[in-house]
Amino acid sequence: MDKRLIQKLAVTFEVCGSRRLSEAAMKIIVQDLKRENPEDLSKALDTCRREISGPLSLADILRRIRSQYESTANLPTVR
Repeated sequence: MDKRLIQKLAVTFEVCGSRRLSEAAMKIIVQDLKRENPEDLSKALDTCRREISGPLSLADILRRIRSQYESTANLPTVR
């Protein structure tokens, strides 16, 4: 995961009302998220900043990534 995305992740946690994460906590979260598509992750973080009004969790981010897949899976097929 590139440094800009890690910084965006840290800022999103802070903006959403979470306490500042320790370096160890951030490493674990980055490890969990590194297999995700960077563009999908970035969009999920943008959505979290708009929607979350309390402490942010890893599950919040993952739900928003998954919902992107679900919404595109429900699109009609163009023939």
